[in-house]
Amino acid sequence: MIDNNNDELFTINDFAKACKTTKDTLYHYEKSDILRPTIDANNHYRYYTSLDFHKFQFIAHLRNLGFSVAEIREYQGHRSVSGYIDLLETVQERTTKEIEGLNKRLVVSKFTREAMLEYQNCILDTPSIFHLGESYYFMSPFNGSLNSLQGIQEMSEHLEQLLQKPSKTAPVVAIKVGLNEKKKSTGERPVTFTSKTTTPELFDQERIYHRPAGEHMHMYIKADLLSYDHSPIINGFEKMAEYAKKHNYHFTTDLFCINRVNRFVTTDPDEYLVELVIGVE
Repeated sequence: MIDNNNDELFTINDFAKACKTTKDTLYHYEKSDILRPTIDANNHYRYYTSLDFHKFQFIAHLRNLGFSVAEIREYQGHRSVSGYIDLLETVQERTTKEIEGLNKRLVVSKFTREAMLEYQNCILDTPSIFHLGESYYFMSPFNGSLNSLQGIQEMSEHLEQLLQKPSKTAPVVAIKVGLNEKKKSTGERPVTFTSKTTTPELFDQERIYHRPAGEHMHMYIKADLLSYDHSPIINGFEKMAEYAKKHNYHFTTDLFCINRVNRFVTTDPDEYLVELVIGVE
């Protein structure tokens, strides 16, 4: 602890130890003009006083409150109670937004962890039946290619509309593919982007897909959705159709839901895992 009544000068090393900080931090504060030491003209050594210690404590307090270095420098140049209050209000607003961001990160990380635990030991290429609760999806038409600039733009527009609504959405974007219809010119099946929503009433009802609670068939396969080779997807559909016929199931929708399971786990296309889902009865 530096004695306030002592006129002793302290080297940067001793001052950093007393303040429980680093020399790099002191250099940064000096460069930012919020804590300037006395520099000896003869040897160019930096020296700090007991007053500098209290200045540092005040700066540390403001930093703990969330003030940026620039805001501290501005306040030091125009000190006033009203200015201090204004800065505190700014910090409070910024902190509130940061908390909201952290809460969203927590929700996404929890959702992703639960999904990874579920898919960790999944069996590939084997259809099975499971129950899904009622859910709603916001849909956007898709006319581009998944690995094209147009496709990226359409995906961005879809997500932007979701972000403008106060709706909790699943962090994974699904793709729905109609099996009973093809574009005559290309032979491609119509595709839409979909994202799960808990507030469907906030969206255009013509773009809301309602999936009632009930039995669903799903199957995990290895497939790269960005690849031009869609044969793994088509083969998966056909295998599920064969399973449904063999076990006397009927599809309750003409739309398959294709979820890229581990897109945030690996960037190796050979490891991409896809889940195919469709309602049955």
